[in-house]
Amino acid sequence: MKKMLAWVMSLSVLLLIIPVSVSAVSSDTQVINKHGSYTYMGAYSDWEDDHWDSDNFTDVTGEDVDCSDTLIIKGGKLGDVEVSNDADLSIYGGTMDDVSCNGSISMSGGTANSLQSDEDIDISGGKVEGGVEAEDWLTLIGRLSVGGLMDAETIAVKPGSTVTASGRIDADTLNVENDTQLVAASTLNIGTITGPGTLTFNAGDLTVVSHVSDNPVFNISGTPKVGMTIFKAKPDAVSVHDAIVFGYSLAKTSSGGYDYFTLTSPTGSGVTLDTSSISMNSGGYATVKATVTPSPSELAVGTQLRWKLIDSSARFSIAPDTSNNTCKIYLSGSAGTSASTATLAVYLVDSSGDILSAYKSGICSVISSGIIGSVPSTGVVNTGITLDTASVNIKRGNSYFVLAVTDAKTPPVQMSYNSAIAVVGKAAAYSKNGKTGWLYPVKAVSTGSVTINIGGQKMIASVTSGG
Repeated sequence: MKKMLAWVMSLSVLLLIIPVSVSAVSSDTQVINKHGSYTYMGAYSDWEDDHWDSDNFTDVTGEDVDCSDTLIIKGGKLGDVEVSNDADLSIYGGTMDDVSCNGSISMSGGTANSLQSDEDIDISGGKVEGGVEAEDWLTLIGRLSVGGLMDAETIAVKPGSTVTASGRIDADTLNVENDTQLVAASTLNIGTITGPGTLTFNAGDLTVVSHVSDNPVFNISGTPKVGMTIFKAKPDAVSVHDAIVFGYSLAKTSSGGYDYFTLTSPTGSGVTLDTSSISMNSGGYATVKATVTPSPSELAVGTQLRWKLIDSSARFSIAPDTSNNTCKIYLSGSAGTSASTATLAVYLVDSSGDILSAYKSGICSVISSGIIGSVPSTGVVNTGITLDTASVNIKRGNSYFVLAVTDAKTPPVQMSYNSAIAVVGKAAAYSKNGKTGWLYPVKAVSTGSVTINIGGQKMIASVTSGG
C-alpha cells in the first residue's frame, strides 16, 4: 500500500512539472471567457453561478486548449484550440490562433488565425485572418472577409451577404444566393456554381468542372474589355448562356481539354446607358439614363427594367426612377485617400423577375474621387473618355503626361490608387493634332506599379529605379 501511495505521489509531481495543453473532460459544456485581465475555462454552470470560485476554473490565458466537450468561446486570448470527440464549437469573441474541431464550428465574433472542421462551419461575424476548411458545408452570412484559403464540399453565401476572400477557393458546389456578392482575389476551382448572386473575380482565375446554373452574375475585377478570356470549364460543362456578364456577351472556344469563355460586344436589342463612367465626390449624386429598344410596348407583357449595384465597398447606393428609366447613384462618407469603385448595371427581366439574357444589358463604372481632385456635390458624368496610354514605365523622379481624349468641358476626375508610388497632377486643356481633351502629369515617386484612374478609364504606371 505504501509503495502504491509513493507511486501515485511521484506521478502527481511528474504531472505538475510537465507542461501540457489545457484539457476539459467534464460532460458539461465548457466556456472560455475573460475574468479580470485573465482568460479562464470552466463549466457553463460555474460561469452562471453568482459567486466566482477560482477552484472551478483553469487559467488558459495565451495557452493552447484541448477540449472533448462542447465548447463556447466568449472572450479572452488563446493559442491553438482543438475540440475533439465530435463535440461542437461556438465562437462569440476573443482572439485565438489555429482552430480545429471534428464537430461543427459556428463563429459570430472574435478573431481566429484559421478554422478547420470535419463537419460544417457557419460564419456570421468575426474575422478569420487565414484559411477556412470544412469537410461538408461552409455557410457565410453578412459582411465578411476571409484572409486565406476557403475549401469545402459546399460553400453557400446567404442572401444579403458580401464576402471578400483573399485566398484560393476550392469547392464542389458554390452557391451565390440572391442579393449576394462573393469577391475573390485569387483562383477559384469550382465543380458547380449556382446563382443568382454575383461572383466577382479576376479574369482567367475561374475554372468550372461540372456546370453553372440559375444564372449567376460574373463580375470581372479591374477593367474588362472585349476579347478578354474570363474563365475556363471542362468540355461542354458550361454554355455561353449559363452566366450573366452585364454589358457583354460570351463566346466559347476549345483548346487543350478546356472550353474558354471570352467577352464579346453584345448585339441586338436591349438596354443602353447614356454614360459608361461616373466620377463623384462624397455627399454627391449623379443620374444615369437608360434607353430600351425596342420600345417597352413591343416587349412581352410584364417585362421590366431593373438596376443592380455591384459594390463591395458599401459606399454607394442607388435610387431608380421607373417613370423615366433613370437611376440616381449616391456616394456616402468621405472621399478619403483612396478610390472606391462599383459597377452599375441595367437589364431587362420577365414577369417572374428572371433576367432576359437574350437582350443586351448596360453597365457604368462608378468611382469616388480620392487622393487628388474633386468634383461638385452633384457629381460629374464623363462620357466618351479614352486614354492615349494603357500602360507605361516611368523612372523614379520623372513624370509622364497622359492624355484623356474627350470633349468634356471640365477635366475628368483624376486619382492614383497609391500615391506612395505615383501621383497624378492637375489637368491642362489640350487641343492639338486633331485631338482634344485634358493632359495629366503623372510623377513617379517610388518603385512599384499603380493604377491611374481618369474619369473611370485606367492606366497602369510602373515605376522603375533610376532618375
